[in-house]
Amino acid sequence: TKLDYMPGNERLFTLDIRGKLYELEDTRPRVYMDMAKLKPNFIDKPGLATGFGSFAFHPQFLKNGLLYTSHAEPAATRKADFSYADTIPVALQWVISEWKTNSPNDFPFEETASRELFRIDIVTGMHGVQELTFNPNAQEGDEDYGLLYIGVGDGACVQSGYPFLVHNL
Repeated sequence: TKLDYMPGNERLFTLDIRGKLYELEDTRPRVYMDMAKLKPNFIDKPGLATGFGSFAFHPQFLKNGLLYTSHAEPAATRKADFSYADTIPVALQWVISEWKTNSPNDFPFEETASRELFRIDIVTGMHGVQELTFNPNAQEGDEDYGLLYIGVGDGACVQSGYPFLVHNL
């Protein structure tokens, strides 16, 4: 669902919604990270827009070892940082995580630390958190250099009868 490179070298990566981040070596995929093994509550059902949503290597990944991911978990796995009135159904939660490795050049990815940045309740299994990225044109010293951009969908709340949620900060 996403194809991107590791900043600072020519290593190319792609992921699938079922939980695996692959490094492409001579066009052959090798499992670099297995979200289903790292996060026991990981789900890729119903499969429309759930599972492993996105990844982004920090622009200084080769120095700081920071990798960001988004993935889906069942509703009410933990208290959400972003939720809504309890009368609105929650189908699942999207989780944004920061991972740290002390060996950024190694294969496969070996975490030395991780932390959950935040968790979002979503009305349906569609239109979740399918994009994490850094500005590829930003240079050190630019205002947005190293800032993580997070694309959050509407969770199909409009189609589900909750259009006011898209305007609720």
